[in-house]
Amino acid sequence: MESANSRIIRRLSSCLDDYLSQKIGVYNFTEYLKNSVEALEGISYDAIQIGRDFENKFEVASFSDVDPSIESVEKVTSDFRDWLESLRGKYPRTETL
Repeated sequence: MESANSRIIRRLSSCLDDYLSQKIGVYNFTEYLKNSVEALEGISYDAIQIGRDFENKFEVASFSDVDPSIESVEKVTSDFRDWLESLRGKYPRTETL
């Protein structure tokens, strides 16, 4: 059985896929991101801040097609996936009693 944190991270990854496939908008995704990061148990303050930074980065990146000086959605997504993987390493699948 997955830990609560593992489920949150998996759902967050799925929500990212929904955003990238345009099933949901950037603001719905970033709201889900915010709530998900806040729901993680035992996460460090630094990790929470990184999650908040990603909220902003995704919102800004949504305008990268208008302004090429803005970091692209692809770059932010790549960095975000790396961050999620680092969280998975800290909160691996665990068996619960």
